[in-house]
Amino acid sequence: MESNFGSILKQLRKKYNLTQKELSEGICSVKQLIRIEHNDSEPSIYVLHRLSSKLNIDLNEYYKKIYNNNIIEAIEYSDQIINCIGALNFEKLYSLIKIVEKHSLFRSGQNLALLYYAKAAYEFHTNKRYDMVIELCQQGIQAETPSFKIQNTKQNIYSNLGYSMLNLISCCYRELNEEIKCINILLYILDTIDKFYFSESYQSYNSMTYTNKLYQATLFQLGKLYYYKNDYNTAFSYINKGIDFSFKNNMTRLLPELFEMKYLTLYRLERYNEALVEYRCAKHLYKNAGFPQFAVDMENTARNKFPKIIELDNL
Repeated sequence: MESNFGSILKQLRKKYNLTQKELSEGICSVKQLIRIEHNDSEPSIYVLHRLSSKLNIDLNEYYKKIYNNNIIEAIEYSDQIINCIGALNFEKLYSLIKIVEKHSLFRSGQNLALLYYAKAAYEFHTNKRYDMVIELCQQGIQAETPSFKIQNTKQNIYSNLGYSMLNLISCCYRELNEEIKCINILLYILDTIDKFYFSESYQSYNSMTYTNKLYQATLFQLGKLYYYKNDYNTAFSYINKGIDFSFKNNMTRLLPELFEMKYLTLYRLERYNEALVEYRCAKHLYKNAGFPQFAVDMENTARNKFPKIIELDNL
């Protein structure tokens, strides 16, 4: 095993009997590929994805984990940051931020992007400084994709971290009551996943777990946003798409919430008998998922705000 990314890429190219011109075709210039193989240039997220597709190996994850975070200490700090955000432990996250922002390995590339994301998550949950969070996320994405601008979001390929920051930007716009901007970001997320991840050329090598979760959550959020905008037909289309996607990919996560939103939307459309079916499904799913109180809360809300459902349910 070679100790640098350029040598690995060169080995893979020769393994498939490809010239530098053949490998770079449709991806980058021959000159740029030569510089990457010589470790004189770092590949962008886009180039990594395109090379991965052609060579049928996930170079993106390999590159990030082994070479962009090539020192054990940096990997450990990165894992701690992700764990703190997942556990909502923002006191410890703040301490980690103060440590790693002085670390030489967190001044460029994926590590710098992670540092920006950590700061953004802290500001979002602790200080609710949403404008600052948007700016931090933009800087974080630009650490991976220098050409990134919110206006051309759908023109890029994003890492899991990049998508996390995009999603956080959408949350900020929602909190700032800028619904159109929030919806646009969510639509960009769907568009890029459809274009770059769910196409046949990428499915063979790409790990889809995170992307599937994000796609499902984005469909749910769009359905909910359009519901509260009283655009029930659009809400219904995204909710249905979310349910179909969940069943297709064996994802029980968010299914109760999706069925609850479907029943609410059908109720608003005055399709009461259909709404009753989805209401019962949502209650059943909440109970099966181990959240019986959610089913009780949903029933209490129906009694107060959607009495037609209770009437039909008691027939």
